[in-house]
Amino acid sequence: MAQLEINVFKMFEELKHKIVGIDPATQKEPSGFFVTMNEQLQPVSKDDFDNPVQITGVPAKPFSKDTTGMTPEQITNAQVDHLERSKAARRNLNVLVDRSLEINPKYHNIAGNARISDAWKAILAGATSVSETKQLNPDTQQKLDNALKILSIEKDGFKQPSPQYLAYEQYKNKYDEAVLNLSRTYSEYVTGGAKKLERWSTEGKIYQSKVKDAKNAWETFGFRQAVESALFTQSSQGIDPSAFLISMAKDNYPKYEFAITTEITSPFIEVLPSNWYDKDVNEGWIDFTSKTFSSESTAATGESSTSGKARYYFYASARYSQSSKNSDVRIEASSLTVKCSFKTVLINYPWMDAVLLRMGGWFLKGDYAKNCISDGTSNQSSTDPGRKNKELFLPCIPMQMILIKDISITGSFTEETKKTLSKVKSGGGKLGIWGLGGSASHSTTSTSDEHTMESNSEDLSMKGISVLGYYCAINPSSPQLSGKDFLTS
Repeated sequence: MAQLEINVFKMFEELKHKIVGIDPATQKEPSGFFVTMNEQLQPVSKDDFDNPVQITGVPAKPFSKDTTGMTPEQITNAQVDHLERSKAARRNLNVLVDRSLEINPKYHNIAGNARISDAWKAILAGATSVSETKQLNPDTQQKLDNALKILSIEKDGFKQPSPQYLAYEQYKNKYDEAVLNLSRTYSEYVTGGAKKLERWSTEGKIYQSKVKDAKNAWETFGFRQAVESALFTQSSQGIDPSAFLISMAKDNYPKYEFAITTEITSPFIEVLPSNWYDKDVNEGWIDFTSKTFSSESTAATGESSTSGKARYYFYASARYSQSSKNSDVRIEASSLTVKCSFKTVLINYPWMDAVLLRMGGWFLKGDYAKNCISDGTSNQSSTDPGRKNKELFLPCIPMQMILIKDISITGSFTEETKKTLSKVKSGGGKLGIWGLGGSASHSTTSTSDEHTMESNSEDLSMKGISVLGYYCAINPSSPQLSGKDFLTS
């Protein structure tokens, strides 16, 4: 009988396919995306993530503790503690979602605990539009210079509005005032009754004449044609799209960066819905059942056996009540059924616009090769031979976090396994699987947080939320130009 070890990846392979989906046209997983899963499930405690500090620097939930009977000093201390807990929640959230990952089915942070936000800041620091290295042709440049002379003058080393432009603004304002006065006065005649409205045909000419006079003065003394022609010449040149996006991204990042401590700044990252960590919120969870691991077939695992049957096993960590040390125990069964609930939650990086990565026309200033951020493929790695500038390597972005809740593993366990489980339970010890732990008891209620065993079926169950992995988008090849080609000797 074949002996097949079951780990997190095999246990939840079927669930991974549900999350990624299948392309109807190709019957394959969509290209450009992948799922990476933790080797050890990461438990989520509400206390660690509740009430994170917001971009405004204040907690999401205001201080609401009953201060009756407390001294002013105690109230101040409680308010400070409330804020510090909120900052800690923000730090804990960033640990989960601000990590540069390798493109790997097994969760793997790029060496040095690289952060997405650090890579993005470095990219913005070096991003340079090709337009900055080019000059306009002489005729276009002359037109722009002439337009600038009409609109501005230089005085004491500073550009100031020209006399023509100041006159343009002055007479334009007078014209606007005349138009507004005409509209308001006509409204008074309309609402003043039929007799007053009849007088508009003669009295209204005064206000209409003032509008005409203001317009003539604007065109004659306000240099309207010359100034508007110069403004048109400037605006018609436009801005290079890559230069615009780089400028916008550089302006945008500081808006979402704030101090968590006196020495540490952190970018604001959202996970939506905001109550994602609360196990008592049932919205969005989807039930999942997998019967992949059957004693009658091993096809789903990719293994084969001469007997046509298999025995499945995995290791659990057991701690008996009399001991402070954990010991590995082997859990074996001829079949396993896995049940849990799962959902994906959105990760939003409001300070990062990935459109820049898809756009050409820019490079990273310095000796940086094209595609040093990403080459767009699914097999790139930070350990590729010859790769430089790992601090800029950003092959993918986690778009969603994959959560699972209330895992139940039912199996036809071997007699030896039953004895092991019984020993742990009778001793009041604890059992953990894949990073999750629970106390062992005789409870069989549906709300139990504990591992249970019944006479007809054995059930290993763990309550609460855990992070299974991340659904990631592979970044396109970027930048599409080499910075070395723009270096001057």
